[in-house]
Amino acid sequence: NFLGNADYSQISKLLAELLQPSYSLPASVRPIFVPTVHGMRSPRWIPGRTGALLNLSGTTNIIEATKAILEGLAFNLRRAFETVSRQTKDLGEISDVVATGGMCQITNWLNFLATILDRRIITRQNRYDAANGAVLLYLKGTSRGLLRKLAEENSIFLPEERVVPIYDELYSRWLKEMR
Repeated sequence: NFLGNADYSQISKLLAELLQPSYSLPASVRPIFVPTVHGMRSPRWIPGRTGALLNLSGTTNIIEATKAILEGLAFNLRRAFETVSRQTKDLGEISDVVATGGMCQITNWLNFLATILDRRIITRQNRYDAANGAVLLYLKGTSRGLLRKLAEENSIFLPEERVVPIYDELYSRWLKEMR
């Protein structure tokens, strides 16, 4: 809605500009987006919860507001990632994230998300993950070579290390607002 376009190529071009790391505003004064426009879905359902764009000032422009929306969406994914990491820590540390679905059509988003998560993001040539998961469960005892072929990577996106601390600080503020 805010980008005013349903064409992925146009959205990708706009995101390329919006998702460039910017140091113009310190994290303490940047706008924050609370992405609960469809109610709060996790960790508990709160249907009446609405989204919010916080910390707006008279000098906030549309680019800063839109970037805050993108950051809020990414922070929500980070919160989910951290929850899964905590719940599965006995299985070992998660080193990479595998991305699938529509978000893989926007390369700039994956670069940005890798920085927010401070993790490598991998996409695969085969995007049929629900079917892959069922096959992997079925083939548990099968040769590792076949399983590796199913999980073959296509692209790798790395975090931009110099920006990670800025987003860590902004994420901490975002978490306080979400509570």
